[in-house]
Amino acid sequence: MSINTFNAYLLNSTDYIKYVNKNWTGVIYKITRDFLNSKQVKNDQELKSAGIYFLVKNNPNNKTIYIGQADVRSNNTGILTRVLVHLKETKTKDFDYVYILTSTNNLLGATELKYLEHCFINKVDTNTINLINENLASKGNISSYDEKHWEDFLNNAITIFKSIGFNIFTTNKINSTYQVSKQSDNNTSASKYFKMIKKDKYTKKL
Repeated sequence: MSINTFNAYLLNSTDYIKYVNKNWTGVIYKITRDFLNSKQVKNDQELKSAGIYFLVKNNPNNKTIYIGQADVRSNNTGILTRVLVHLKETKTKDFDYVYILTSTNNLLGATELKYLEHCFINKVDTNTINLINENLASKGNISSYDEKHWEDFLNNAITIFKSIGFNIFTTNKINSTYQVSKQSDNNTSASKYFKMIKKDKYTKKL
């Protein structure tokens, strides 16, 4: 099912943001590099799950991107632990922030992670984005039934990414011209509600 709204929770100003939709099992985080080692981030249970991550470096004329994935480890750590490793790696340590995509139902296993990583890497617009992955990643052995489900999951993630200004993808399946309309949310002052409306070349960056 395609989504057309989402909530952005400002967990710690713009250093730590969570994007969700109640009808979608995906969860997207945006975390600045300097905030990754904070106690608040390390205590977030969803960041101990499996997921896909995007390391982002803002350059004067474009973005440098590295895309990776991480499964849950034997010590019950997950994607955050993998992202923190990049802080010590010469090739990837120089990033400004990371987007992390995980799932609320813990259905992301090795097969699903390979498929999503492969699709995200191959959808990057390399004419405008500096993608530093050395290979395109294997698609893995995913069934046609599961592929349809995770294709919908992926497209919903791309819809949110594009709507918040992370427009690194080239795809015919998602219309990139969305307006993001911010509305009040009575549940918490740290929550912002967004409705996506087709509009000419306008995005809300958050």
